[in-house]
Parts: sequence; structure tokens; C-alpha cells
Amino acid sequence: MEVNTDNTNNNDINNNQSLSPLTTSSPDQEKPINKNQRKNGKPPSHKTLVKKERFQENLERIKSFEEIRKSKDKESNKMLYAAINDGVRERKLNYLVHDNKCTTCWLLNVNCICPQIKNKIELKHEYIFCFHPNEWTKASNTGKVVLISDKSNFEKLEENQQQQNNSFENTIYNNEKLNNCENDNIGTNSKIFIIGERNDEELFFKRIAKCSRDSTFVLFPSQNSVNIKDVLKSKSINLDNKNVNSDQVCGNNNNYEIEENEEQTQEQDESLNNDITTITETIRNINFSKKDDVEKLEKLTIIIADGTWRQAKSINKRIPEDITRIHLEFGDLKFKSMFNSLRSQPQVDRISTLEATIISMKSLGESDEVCDKLVSSLQLMIDTLVRQSSKTELVAKKKWVGDSNVIVKNKYNENIDSNNNNDNNNNNNNTDKPINDETK
Repeated sequence: MEVNTDNTNNNDINNNQSLSPLTTSSPDQEKPINKNQRKNGKPPSHKTLVKKERFQENLERIKSFEEIRKSKDKESNKMLYAAINDGVRERKLNYLVHDNKCTTCWLLNVNCICPQIKNKIELKHEYIFCFHPNEWTKASNTGKVVLISDKSNFEKLEENQQQQNNSFENTIYNNEKLNNCENDNIGTNSKIFIIGERNDEELFFKRIAKCSRDSTFVLFPSQNSVNIKDVLKSKSINLDNKNVNSDQVCGNNNNYEIEENEEQTQEQDESLNNDITTITETIRNINFSKKDDVEKLEKLTIIIADGTWRQAKSINKRIPEDITRIHLEFGDLKFKSMFNSLRSQPQVDRISTLEATIISMKSLGESDEVCDKLVSSLQLMIDTLVRQSSKTELVAKKKWVGDSNVIVKNKYNENIDSNNNNDNNNNNNNTDKPINDETK
């Protein structure tokens, strides 16, 4: 048998064996992999390229303010924050149009839910959503559902109808067109202001400057926040505390104190395991002691910070401190958020922006019809997002934090994890963190 001692031929054989079966060229002829080329050899998708382009635009915008960024002066940082985010409203709206998304519900046009939920409710009070710039136009945001459902927005929109179908001028988010922020009697009952957008901030501060501090509240849990039930008491209005679950929702958890006689022992043992509540059950158990109390309650203005927990805290700092902060309480109940289908609920007392808002609405006298329609709209939005993101199979396998043996809740005197990005962070004993949102 002949033995090949030619090193050159052996090297050639080894090199050829290292080539992919689909590769016909020699190693010397292989082109270097482009930095934009994926590991699997396929070029990046159009969507990926668009994201990179937008990221680069934002990066350049930030670099231009690098000197200010190095400053620790609070006023300079505020200027930087506004400078970076100014124009985000129009810029992200253009992204929606480019990505074939609805400029109202922010979902893909083929999945638009506007016809099913818009122009459905009439609100008694005014609800102002303060958006973090990163929350604006996110499909998973829940706060926008209130605006889409509010009849007053579409009545004003029809009065100011424009010819451009996809223009910002023709959306329910145009505060200059739909709201006179210096007049208490002119405007819609629900609004969104982007904190960081220069024009939006000016309109927001003009609006709250005209609001009475006795009838204006910020829905945000903090050490100084007041239970929403106590706010009503200060106005000589009481919620019905006869129902045990109602007490729990209001913060007076008597789940373990309902013993009246020995005959109830077995029923109590069963009820101890029934400590899970939902948005539907919660609003059903919130009622006024006297029906005419609802009519006595004047029109209120509720400000809701919308973003992740960290973002909402930064928004809260920009809202005047003389406006009372209010919160909800669930007591020992474990609240199962509807939004858990999309994003794992980190704690049993943290819920979505819209869920917190709906509970507040019911506590402040909004009708059952309004609350029920908003719950239905939220469910429709979640179901649509699940289909749009192709997560239908994953939802069935989704675990809930309330099933764990160890239940974690936050207290007023404890630090809340600022890295938690749930849209809907809520705090027990300060449960109604209005954050969403929200697979964003």
C-alpha cells in the first residue's frame, strides 16, 4: 500500500473537509462575514435594520448632550431629559405609520381593536395619564384603552376632524386640538401627556394649575399616600363595608376575623384558601353605603403615572408635591392580574395600569357599566396581543406567582425594587401602582 507523504496534499484534504458541504469555493475565496450579517449566514431582516437605525438616531441625540449629562446638577438633568425626549410624540407616531400599525390602538393594522372598543363609555371624573416617553406607542400599554373608550375624545375629534388619515392631528392624543388645558369646563375626560415632551409638559402643568387641590389626586403608592377610602371619608362618603371581600379590597382585611359561631368553622376553613381575587370580583364588591353618595361626589381629577415602576417613580417626582397621592389596598388578598398572560406578575399585589385605574374608578363612583366595558376591552387587547406575538401556546403553560409557597408583598416602609419592569407594578398597602405595562 502506498503512503502519501505529501504534506501539501494532506493540508488540502484537511482544509476541504473543514468546508461546509454547501460551500464550493476554497477558503481563500471566502468573503469575511459582514458585521450586519447574522451567524446563520442570513442577512438581517428589514425590521432589525429599522430598529438599528432608530437606535442610532437616539444615540446621536444623546451624544449631543454629553457635557450636560456629566453634570450632577438637577436642573441640568431636567433640561437634558426634556431635550432628549422632546419630539418623541411625533417621531414615534411616524414609526407606527411606517410599521403598518394603528395610530390609535398601536397594534398592527390587521389586528386593530378600535372598532370594538372605541366610543363606548361616559366618564364622571377626569383621568390624566402621564406617560414616560418609553411607554408612548407601546402596543402592550393599557392606559390608552381609557382614551380609546371615552366618548368625549371622539366627540371632540369629530369637531376638529382633519383630512390626513394617519396624521397626529387626527388622533385622540392631540391635546392642543381636543383640550383647552387652561379651562376647567372645556376638554375631554381622559388625556395623555408625555412627561419629557416639551409641549406636553407645558399643557399638563397649565391644566393642573387650574385644578383645585381638594379634588385632584395622584394615583401613586408612596409613604405619604392616602388610602382612597379615607379620601372618600373626608368628603362624608363611605364605601359599603358589610361585604368581607369589599373590606379586603379597601384595605380592612377581615378574612381571618369572621368567626361568629362554631357552625361557621368549616366554611371559614374553606374561605381561608379562597384568598385570590381578580379585577372582576374586586369591582363587584366595591359599593357605596348610600346610593345618593355617588351624586354628592364632585368631579375629581385623577393623575396616573404610566410606565415601569422606575419610570413611574421619576414621573411622580415631576408632579407637584402639593397634590395628594392616593393608593389602593388589597389586604391579605392575592390579586391575579389579567396581564399575567403576557408578562409574569412579579408579586401578587402588582397589577396593570388599567386594572388599578378601573378599581379607582369604581371606588370613586364610576358606573358598573363603565368598569365592565373597560375590563372587556382590556381582555380583548390582551387576547389580540397574545395572537399577534404568537404566544397562544405559552399562555396555557404560564405560571402565576400566587401559586408559589412564598408570597412576597411590599410595605410602605420597604424599598421597592426599582429594577422591576412590570407594567403594572402595584404595591400592597399601596397596591395601585399604575404601571403597565404593559410585552411592550
